[in-house]
Amino acid sequence: MYIFKNELRRHRITTVAIGVILGLFMMIVITIYPAFSDDAQNMMAAFGDLSSFTNLLNIDITQLGSLEGYYGMEHDVLVNLTISVYAAMLGGNLLLKEEREHTSEFLLTHPVSRVRVIAEKLLASTVILLVVLLCVYSISLLTVYFSGQEVAAGIFFKIHLVSFLLYLNIHLLALGLVELVPYKNATLGTFVVVFLYALLVISNLKPDWEFLRWLTPFHYSSTSFIINTDTIPWKYIAANYAISFVFLFLGLYRYTKRDIDY
Repeated sequence: MYIFKNELRRHRITTVAIGVILGLFMMIVITIYPAFSDDAQNMMAAFGDLSSFTNLLNIDITQLGSLEGYYGMEHDVLVNLTISVYAAMLGGNLLLKEEREHTSEFLLTHPVSRVRVIAEKLLASTVILLVVLLCVYSISLLTVYFSGQEVAAGIFFKIHLVSFLLYLNIHLLALGLVELVPYKNATLGTFVVVFLYALLVISNLKPDWEFLRWLTPFHYSSTSFIINTDTIPWKYIAANYAISFVFLFLGLYRYTKRDIDY
């Protein structure tokens, strides 16, 4: 498990830093909520005049009167987008680093297969994303507890569970795409996030294009749906993971069959 441990060690500072910073931001969000809730009706009325803007960000303004709704709005806009970009860049760099630094040739001299390299790196990146999420989740949960506020524990857990599925979904998709394109660049992951979020925006603004919701994980990760229904949209999750697994399989198949002289 040397490769697994090495990946964790290499990303440990960035991982903890992102998790703690985002967790502290959500701590501020939770802390100031009581002051916000006193004027929630006026705020919802103000957002009501900006229906196009709220649709663009997939915000349900009727939920801003609850801590879950207010937290979910901030979580969708800041936390999910930030960690999604990190997950995509992590996926883009996962195997690209070995190719760019020519450590792939070095690994061939050791009793380790490319499949094992992929497996250990994927396991490490999954743990990394989980650590980032747990930092945000634990800090937020502790803030709710010590501030004396109340939150629906089940909904709160589901919001973060679906968020983790979002990050892993984008991570796998970015990894597969980077290995498929002829000119590899880790920044492709960032474009993947922008493209997927653009699909969400289009599907929200254009009723005739609602089918695009099946193609973007940002739709199933929307906290407004989870809060309204107290359920997890498994059918959308399954559809998006199926797409990611197709690209992942094709990309990794190409990687395992590629000659070292690339």
